[in-house]
Amino acid sequence: GWTASLYNGISFVPGRFAGAVHLDGVNDYVETAPTSLDLDSDLTVSLWAQLDSVDRDSRQSLIARGTYVYPFRLEMEGEKVRSSLRTADNGVSYLSSNTSLVSGRWYHIVLTYKEGMRALYLDGQLEGSNSPTGALQLEGGDKFVLGRIPGGASWLDGHLDDVRIFSRSLS
Repeated sequence: GWTASLYNGISFVPGRFAGAVHLDGVNDYVETAPTSLDLDSDLTVSLWAQLDSVDRDSRQSLIARGTYVYPFRLEMEGEKVRSSLRTADNGVSYLSSNTSLVSGRWYHIVLTYKEGMRALYLDGQLEGSNSPTGALQLEGGDKFVLGRIPGGASWLDGHLDDVRIFSRSLS
């Protein structure tokens, strides 16, 4: 585990497994201490999310590393999950889910990247894949932020549970 700080009144509530953090969509977020996880070639991000509100005209950040997609961010873009990935060859590229999420339901969201292949899964089903090439770019900070984009926008209104990050691509 990592050390993290909770900001602006986050509460712990029953979650998908044991306990989840509840973020109010106004100013709550979680930020880890600097981490040394090697994410330059392979990556898996796995989390459970339950949204309290879904607004097709807004963004809600689930998790990000670095100040702007260094190397990844997962967020809600309206009713869809959107992954952003920054590689040396392609810069920032995007991949969104096909499925529209609804409020009040738990979803398992997984992003993987290995050898130029990115995949986005929702509840164990492949939502999409594409092929951004090159090493993952890690500039811009070494903290993980949950519930907002680094810099303070796109606040998450909902719950996060069992957030895991691996420096390898799980299948």
